[in-house]
Amino acid sequence: MPALSDKIFLPTTIFVISVVLAVFRFVLVSAVGACFAIYAKYGGEYAKSVGWIQSSGHREMVKTILSTYRRKSVPVSVKWALIVALLATLVANFLDMGISRFINPALRASLPEPRIEESVQFRPRLFKSFYGWNFFVPVNGSAVETMEAALSSPVVIPGLDDRQRYTPITSTYNPACTDFGITFWDKTARKDTNGCGTVTLEFGDKDADKPSYNVSRITERSPNRWSILFASQLEMEEKDKRGLFMLDGKLNVMYQVPASEKRPTDSLCTLQENYRLITGDSEGGGFRAPSGTATTKCFFNDIKSMDIAAITLTSIRFYRRDVSDGDLYQAEFIRNNFIDESDDLFLTMQETVGAIEQVPFETMPTSPTHNSTVNIYVDIWAELRAANSTIDVYVCGIKYRKTHRHSHCFYGSIRVLPCKLPDNRSILKFRNATRYTHEEKSNYMNLEYLSNNDHGTFTPISIKKMRNDTITVTDYMAQLGYNYYAEFSALGEQQGKIYIEYQVRTIRLGLEVPLWVLVVTGIIIVISFFVWQLTDWLVGQPYSSSVYTILQERLASYTNTPTPKLMRFRFEPLMFEDVKLFPEEMRALPDGSRSLLEEDNLLLK
Repeated sequence: MPALSDKIFLPTTIFVISVVLAVFRFVLVSAVGACFAIYAKYGGEYAKSVGWIQSSGHREMVKTILSTYRRKSVPVSVKWALIVALLATLVANFLDMGISRFINPALRASLPEPRIEESVQFRPRLFKSFYGWNFFVPVNGSAVETMEAALSSPVVIPGLDDRQRYTPITSTYNPACTDFGITFWDKTARKDTNGCGTVTLEFGDKDADKPSYNVSRITERSPNRWSILFASQLEMEEKDKRGLFMLDGKLNVMYQVPASEKRPTDSLCTLQENYRLITGDSEGGGFRAPSGTATTKCFFNDIKSMDIAAITLTSIRFYRRDVSDGDLYQAEFIRNNFIDESDDLFLTMQETVGAIEQVPFETMPTSPTHNSTVNIYVDIWAELRAANSTIDVYVCGIKYRKTHRHSHCFYGSIRVLPCKLPDNRSILKFRNATRYTHEEKSNYMNLEYLSNNDHGTFTPISIKKMRNDTITVTDYMAQLGYNYYAEFSALGEQQGKIYIEYQVRTIRLGLEVPLWVLVVTGIIIVISFFVWQLTDWLVGQPYSSSVYTILQERLASYTNTPTPKLMRFRFEPLMFEDVKLFPEEMRALPDGSRSLLEEDNLLLK
């Protein structure tokens, strides 16, 4: 049961409420007049005058109160009755205005109803994604809130009605597994031992951007924590000519589920980094690409242990120009300009680079037939860390440009979430299909983070926020489950479709009123109405009527017209319908009082 302090939504307009308040005022004013009619019958000789003055308005009442204040012949009770009449009339006339102060415009949503929306999308790229599905996250904003707004925008809802609110339907999910194998390029950090699959991280195209290195080494620092080094024997000029820099390409996160008896081939799900190169050049270094998040999901129709895999990557790139021997990593510069906090990955990177940058990583023979050796120096440093379904990767490398060396770094927070979902075939039925199409390469949505830019200098990135956004975005993609499905077009076609199942609520305009205001208003209306209607029965018409009505009834026999009616009136002499009300003279009575002469006074005959 609602409390009296609760607010009630009324699906109505200000006009209707104004009419109700007008009725409230009318009934209340009538009830006040009825109370003074009762007082007129039982209050003495002056009582009816009080009632007539009360009905004449505030100005008349104030003048009467002032004129009778010092008259001792008027009883004190009558004077108080005049004051009460004034106050009661004021309250009756302005109480509705006080009530209106508690009434406020409000919006209220209807009960939700499920609805599937289908929208045609343009696919401009070979890697399967849709044009326009790049959205900006405000400074200090939420990535998930940006996704929710994007999924409820005209981009996916044709003919969006402003009066309706679309909320994508989400559901619970059960993680299928978290102990997947991890491979960085061709270096295996952790093997898949339970059939959960393997996550492979590669920059650029798998074949075109294969790293050109002579030696690589992986070191397990602790369980789920690795360091990886790549080195080459090429001289600086040769490295420049061959473009030896493996970080130029976008990072691909490839999740591969091994084959089984029912599936003769592996199932692959690939997400590509949201990488938009920042044009222009900073004098000392800067962000190479803004912080961004890419997310996707793949549908597995034939894997019993999992229904979908949701993958998210949040990344940032930055660089330092003209690094020199002895300070290739530029730890202080990175800490002051790019990263807002210390972390094991960054601290270890600093120690590793500082320990090996001055000495050869390894020596090797120049050829099988010669005994001479050449020095091999590290070009790429990578730090990896895994925790449950997330992977943190931090990679730095040297990019060679003629006589200069530039340090480039990449940080990415990755989450791969294979999961089981509740059975839901609404979109399949809507499409008249029996299976969800499995896409090996797709991006469902790209997010880019807006940063504070003070005279061209960006504020450092929060690593904690990047990790948190990776987790929450992946969770949201998994919760969307079967309710958010992209049907990418075949190769060469430029159109695809997006299907989203929503809970749709219609927004209604109305008014919000406290429950106690409704209760008090209703009680006052009911009581006032009964007092008003019962007055004639309690006291009779003469006491409940105005002076005008009494005069009209007395003149009815002379005017031969039914009452009530409008009558003609003149002041000189005082006449209604050509009937003189008062003679010009008065006569004295034996008791000392005075009386109107009855000659030519039809009202007194």
